Amino acid sequence: MQKTPTHAVGIAMYSNRIANFEYGNTENSHAWHTADGMVYLYNNDLNQFGEGYWTTVDPYRLPGTTVDTVSLPDGEKSSSKSPQAWVGGATDGTIASVGMALNKANEGQNLQAMKSWFLLNDQIINLGANINGTTAADIETIIDQRQIDPATTKITVDGQVYTKQKTVSRWANINTTDPENNVGYIIAKGNAPVTINQATRTGTYKDINGYFPSDTVYKHTYATLAAMHGATVKNGSYEYVTVPNATDTKVAQLAQSPDYMVLANTGELQAIKTKDQVMANVWTKADQLDGLVSIDQPAAVIIKALGNNVYQLTAAEPSQTGNLINFSFNYPVHLPGKTEALFSTNGHVLTFNPADLAGASRAVTFKLDVPVDRTTLAATIKTAGNLKAKDYTKASFATLTQALTEAKAVIADLATDQQIVDDANTALVAAIDGLVKTADTKALQAALTAAAKLDAKTYTDASWRDLQAAIDAAKDVLTLDEPAQVMVDHATKAVLAAQKALVKRSQTDPSSKIPPTKPLPADKNGRHQKTQADMPQTGDKVIQWLSLAGVGMLLLIGGLMIWRKRREQ
Repeated sequence: MQKTPTHAVGIAMYSNRIANFEYGNTENSHAWHTADGMVYLYNNDLNQFGEGYWTTVDPYRLPGTTVDTVSLPDGEKSSSKSPQAWVGGATDGTIASVGMALNKANEGQNLQAMKSWFLLNDQIINLGANINGTTAADIETIIDQRQIDPATTKITVDGQVYTKQKTVSRWANINTTDPENNVGYIIAKGNAPVTINQATRTGTYKDINGYFPSDTVYKHTYATLAAMHGATVKNGSYEYVTVPNATDTKVAQLAQSPDYMVLANTGELQAIKTKDQVMANVWTKADQLDGLVSIDQPAAVIIKALGNNVYQLTAAEPSQTGNLINFSFNYPVHLPGKTEALFSTNGHVLTFNPADLAGASRAVTFKLDVPVDRTTLAATIKTAGNLKAKDYTKASFATLTQALTEAKAVIADLATDQQIVDDANTALVAAIDGLVKTADTKALQAALTAAAKLDAKTYTDASWRDLQAAIDAAKDVLTLDEPAQVMVDHATKAVLAAQKALVKRSQTDPSSKIPPTKPLPADKNGRHQKTQADMPQTGDKVIQWLSLAGVGMLLLIGGLMIWRKRREQ
C-alpha cells in the first residue's frame, strides 16, 4: 500500500504463491475478481468502501481490474492460484512500481494480461499490455467504479458536464463537495474505447453471505469508466492516469501536457520516465532502458537521478526465484564505501542478489564514471576569446574577462566533473549575453564639428544661445566614461535641431518666401493700411526647430542627471 498526505492506494493481486479469494461458510460469494488487480483508492470519503459497498458494487467491474465479464456461479474457482510468479513490485518508501502477470487459466478462462501501476506522489500511471483472450461476454479494463452521491457529485467529461455521454475521449473528473475526494482520469491516445455510465443499485448482505444473512437493503450509486477490449482481444493494451483530489483544470492540463513519458508498454517491459526517475517492470529483460541500463532478468525497478551522475536504484524480484539480476550500465559503476551487501559491482555491471528476500525491495546509491564532456564549454571559450574590449563597456567586459578566466581554469582541470563544466559554461554564456556595446559618437562629433564652423555674429542672440546650450550638453555627454547610446543620440539630435533653428540677423523668417505686395490704399482717415509683409514674422519653422531642440535638451539634461546620480551611487 502507498500512503501520501492526501490519499492511500492498495492493490489486490494473486500469484502461484497466494490464491485469488476465499469462499467459506457461503460468505464472499461474489469475490471472483477481487484479486485481479483491484485498486483501492482511499481519501477523505470514508464511506467509499464502507457498509453496503459489497452488496451494491458490480462484482464484474471492480476498479483497476482487467476482466472477462462472463457470468459466474457463486464462489466459482475460489482458492485458485495463478500459473504466474511475477506479481509484486519495488518501492523506495514513497513511490512504487507494481506489476502483475494476470493469467486466468486456472479459473477456466483464457484471459491473460501484463498489468503495471506506477504509483507517483500525486498520480497513478496505469499500463496494460499483451492482453489476450476470448469470451462470450466482454473483456474490459475497469478504470474505476466509484461510489458517488448523485445529489452533490458533478462529473466532467472532456470539459463538459456529464449528462448522458456514453464515452470519454481524453479525460473525466468526479467533483465532490470536498475537493480532496475528487478523482480524475486521463485517457491516453490510442486506447480502446472508454465508456462511462452512472448506475444506482440495491442489495443486501444475504445476496453474498448465506451464513449470516441480513435483510437490510443498501442503495448506492456508482460512476463506472471502462476500456472496452471486446469479446476477442489479441495483444491489446491500455494507458490511463488516475489523479486523486484533482480539479477539472488540473486534469485538463495533465491531459494536454503529461508529466511522464511511456518508455515501453509491451509484454517484455513496461516502463515510464518522469522528470528525475525511471520506473520499470521488466517481465523478461530490458535493453538500453532510457539509454542508461540493460537488465538481464525479470525485476521491478526504480532508478532515481540524484545529480552529478549519482543515482539511487531500488530493485525487487517479484518472481522470487533468487536469480542474480545484472544491471549493465553504459559507464563504470562505483559504490560508496558502506553499501547494501546484496549489491556488488564489476566494471559497468551492478549486480543485485535478491535471494531470501521474498520479493522485498532493496536500494543502493551509486555513481557512474561518465567522461566529462568539455566540447560545449570549449566552443563558448573560443567565442568569448574573439570578442574585443574596445567594443564594449569596461564593466561588462570585466565581467566577461572574469568568467572567461574561470572557464579556462575549469576546462584545464582533469579532475573536474560535468556539473562544474556545465556551470562554467552557463556563467560564460551569461557574461557574453550581458555585454554592453560602447556608444557610437561619430554622428555627434560630426554635428559638433559642423556647429564649430558657424559664426555667432551671423545669428540672433536667442537662437545662438539655444545652439550653445545644445553644444555644451553634448560635450558633457562626451566627457562621460561610458555614455549610453541613447544619451549620445539625444545629444546629436539636439545639436542638429538647434543648428536648423538658427535665425540670421538679416532675416525674420527663414522659411518665409512671401512675394512683395503693393501697399493698400489709405483708409477713410487717410492712414496707410499695413499688409502681411509689414507685420512682424515669427517663423513657423523656427518655432518647430526650437521646440525640437528644447525637447531634446530636456531629455538630455534629464538623462545626464540620472546618469550622474547612478555613477555617484
